[in-house]
Amino acid sequence: MVAANEYLLDPDEDEEEGSSGPVILGLAITSKVIGIAIGAVGAILFGAGVFYLAFPAWEEQQMLNSSIQTKQREIEQQNEKLQQQEEAERQLAEAKQRRASVTALFADEANLQTLMFDVNEQLNQINGGILDEDLKARLIRFQPLNDGPVLVADGSLGSQVNNKLRRQEYEVELEGSFEQIRRFLISLERMQPMLVVRDFSSQLLDRAPELKGEIRQGRFVPIDDQPQRRLRSTFKLHALMPLSDQQREEKQQAGQEAEKK
Repeated sequence: MVAANEYLLDPDEDEEEGSSGPVILGLAITSKVIGIAIGAVGAILFGAGVFYLAFPAWEEQQMLNSSIQTKQREIEQQNEKLQQQEEAERQLAEAKQRRASVTALFADEANLQTLMFDVNEQLNQINGGILDEDLKARLIRFQPLNDGPVLVADGSLGSQVNNKLRRQEYEVELEGSFEQIRRFLISLERMQPMLVVRDFSSQLLDRAPELKGEIRQGRFVPIDDQPQRRLRSTFKLHALMPLSDQQREEKQQAGQEAEKK
């Protein structure tokens, strides 16, 4: 039943009306198609926005990360260099201290000026308490054999020492008892400058004295205060010295030139 103001619509006719519209490339442009197209265009625009806005930011972030890593490596390298520099400075200070300690064992120009006085002082200590002048140890000769320190290069102290040390040589002649001469040689070893005794020789100055003693229970027993025989000893005394600053520099320059060749 149909009212007067109503009329029936054919479903097929409605579909035809809904499908009516312009056709492009065989595709009817409907509201649905338009909606899909707008959505696609929006997605494309959104993707383009992401590409043109987010990608440069991502690239900048990567560059900043790389720059930060580079700076961190530079800081680590600088810290490592500082540590290496501090270690090198510490080793240099230790080397200088060791060199100073070793150098103190050797003689120097100041020691040479007072060496004869120091030797006489050792004899005075050995003669302490001896009142008889004939029984005291005496320094007969203390004569330098050269005008100044010379470079050791003859192998007399070993080939490894050649051109590394200097020496001042003295000829020494000493007179005294065996015990006095023994104590004198020991005192030379204990002196601060490094001294070396070479070509030592000794001879008796007097004939064998009469041996004094007494007979006890049928045996001869010598008395304790027997006179000691006098000896005269001669030797060469070498005062060893390190190279002078000028000699050390010349040696270093010669070594550098040899390495270049």
